[in-house]
Formats: sequence, C-alpha cells, structure tokens
Amino acid sequence: MKKSNSQYLFEAGASKKRPIDAKAKNPFVEKSKKEEKMRLEEIHADARGKINLLTGDMKLDEITVFTTNAGYARGGCIHEINDEYTVIIEGEVLYCIGDKYSILKKGDSCIIPKLTPHYFLSITDSIVLEWGAIPIEKLKKHAKYRQIVDNINAGK
Repeated sequence: MKKSNSQYLFEAGASKKRPIDAKAKNPFVEKSKKEEKMRLEEIHADARGKINLLTGDMKLDEITVFTTNAGYARGGCIHEINDEYTVIIEGEVLYCIGDKYSILKKGDSCIIPKLTPHYFLSITDSIVLEWGAIPIEKLKKHAKYRQIVDNINAGK
C-alpha cells in the first residue's frame, strides 16, 4: 500500500523522505500536550490595563503578566518570603525598588529582593512579567509605596 504524504517525515537538507515510525515519540505532539496543561487567565482589567496569570505545568506557582497603559503604575507590594523576578516583554517602565530607581526597556530584567517594597510606572504601553513571589505574598502591600501608586493612578 502506498503511504500518503502525511505519513512521511522530511529530513532537513534531504531530498528524499523517510517513513514515520509510529512508535517513536513526536516532539511536536509532546510539546502540544504540555501547552494544553498551561493556562493564561485574565484576573483583572481596568483603565490601567490587564493582569493575567499564567499557571499550569511548570515549576513556578504562577507568572503574572501585566499589560499596562502608559502613565499608570502597578505594585506597592512587599514580599516577605521570596525574591521576585521581572522581565520587560514590551515597552519601557520606571521601576522603584527600595530607594533605587531604574528605567527598564524591552528585554531588561531585574531581581526584587524579598522584604523590599517596589512598584513600577509604565512610561509607554508595556507588558511586564513577574514571578517568584507565591500567591499569598502578593496580598501584602507596603503602605507608603501603595499610596504612591494610588496617587499616580488618581492623576490619570
């Protein structure tokens, strides 16, 4: 019986095709199965933008995905158990970590040490990922820094 084109695998740089071994693991199928175990869920949306959580089959509890409109601030947090890690996916933000300020752009990252209050101001529309702090830690706010965030956002 003749094999259909879908039953052949092309080798990179090869001009001929070889039959697919039906018993061999297909890395594309395996990857697809893993992706199905992950979930991106919108948990909040307002004038500032959106907050999504990426959860699922990974070693972290969750990754927070902030989509923030220019001129708005997020945070005012302090985490007591874990350091927090952040990376800028898109845009430019001003991070305040403790008493230090830093402008981060697409591709930049930083570590926010535990017990350090922090927030960020989105200079342009931005996408920021944060991970490391466990969900229970995210409930605690730092009064002074939270007030700064609220004041920035009230001026919009």
